[in-house]
Amino acid sequence: MSMEGIRNFIVSYGMACSFAGMYLSPALLKNLSTEAYTQITNLTNFIGFSVRGCMESVLVYTAAVPMMLPGVNGSSNAALTPIVSEQLQATGFGIGESTAWMSNMRSVAATVASLLYGYVYAWLLKRKLNAGHTYFVAGLSGAAIPQLLYMQLLASDPGRTHFAKAAGLVTVGSRLIHPGADRAKTRR
Repeated sequence: MSMEGIRNFIVSYGMACSFAGMYLSPALLKNLSTEAYTQITNLTNFIGFSVRGCMESVLVYTAAVPMMLPGVNGSSNAALTPIVSEQLQATGFGIGESTAWMSNMRSVAATVASLLYGYVYAWLLKRKLNAGHTYFVAGLSGAAIPQLLYMQLLASDPGRTHFAKAAGLVTVGSRLIHPGADRAKTRR
């Protein structure tokens, strides 16, 4: 890819991420339950990362962008952030303290991920394998494993009573509904 192509991709990707942050994610948050939002964004992130690494092709790499937009830049945790904050406050952490802890945890995770991706990339290159498979590892560590942990959390609270109570959510059937959500919509 030429320098102009790289520039154009970066500008387009930045604009797409801005669009997703301003319009797509808020719309999904408004219309989906906590579970559905988290599962969909983790799934689209995993698929997007996996597609990016399947072959060395600018077209494939670029085609993966729309799949990644719903959960781009860590927004796949947007529905869970208020729940985590409530849980931390319930255990005695202040709002500022819990925000600092979460920010620090994200920084540590980003550092570990960078080291892991660098090692995997070098390992794949050394063995003359597709180094793009590093994106699959990113999908595993950034979407699949968090989704498995989330599913384990839900399985440990089958009635979701503790989970829902902590966030002030209402349980309708098997879905957790955001406060103020139109319940008539959720019965689709």
